[in-house]
Amino acid sequence: MKKSHCDIHATLRQRLNAIKLLSHEHKITTLCRVLNVNRSTYYKYINHRESNREKENRHIRTCILEVYANTNKRLGANKIKICLERDYRINISTGRVYRLMRKMNLPKMSTAKPFKPKSKSDSDGECKNILSQNFNQSAPNKVWVCDFTYIKAAGRT
Repeated sequence: MKKSHCDIHATLRQRLNAIKLLSHEHKITTLCRVLNVNRSTYYKYINHRESNREKENRHIRTCILEVYANTNKRLGANKIKICLERDYRINISTGRVYRLMRKMNLPKMSTAKPFKPKSKSDSDGECKNILSQNFNQSAPNKVWVCDFTYIKAAGRT
């Protein structure tokens, strides 16, 4: 195991690569037992063929990188999706574009729109002060009072 620089605490992929590297010197059964890997897992790893979905994802990743590079790294998943549909005729969901971008470690470009309180219209004018600071009323639910205040917290209103 010294030749492979691998032990049982390594990731599965590292252990599988170590078995593949040492398979011409030792029995695969022995290597699998020592590195705590099922033989079926090793053979599945060795005989794995790329699925259609993986091929499609690889093609889409190259297209995403082209669009991302051509737009000076300024587009997010939504606009990249639109460019893929328009330029490459690839019909794909925004979620899939976002997922592929995340796997490629591309930063997401999203901006939160700043909160703007609605402007007052003519009908929203100030109300008369009918209560006149007389908060002691003769019956419950006779007078209701409210106040709307916009407070900025963590950069948002």
